[in-house]
Amino acid sequence: MKPNITDNYTSKGMRYPAINDLISKASNKYELVLATAKRAREIIDGDEPLVKITIDNPVSIATAEIAQDLVRPVQPVETSEVDDVFEDAVFPEDDLCSEAETTADMAEDL
Repeated sequence: MKPNITDNYTSKGMRYPAINDLISKASNKYELVLATAKRAREIIDGDEPLVKITIDNPVSIATAEIAQDLVRPVQPVETSEVDDVFEDAVFPEDDLCSEAETTADMAEDL
């Protein structure tokens, strides 16, 4: 059963979620901070909070969402994985280059 977020916040600051609980949601503190900051920015920019709490602080809302697994930190993709995916990809520029070569060949024939 998920805790009632509203009952665990005080006007003096955050008692819940505990930092140790939040760290378990990410692979490291840096990833947790980035996820919290990104979600807080989304809330500031107008996204609706996914939890109902009495505090208007976007960072507190974001941490509550992470604690309830409503928002999850995304682990970055390794560069080698991206390279493997795009290694054999054909991009439109490849077609344009071959078309440009054909046009150049035609110009030489004139």
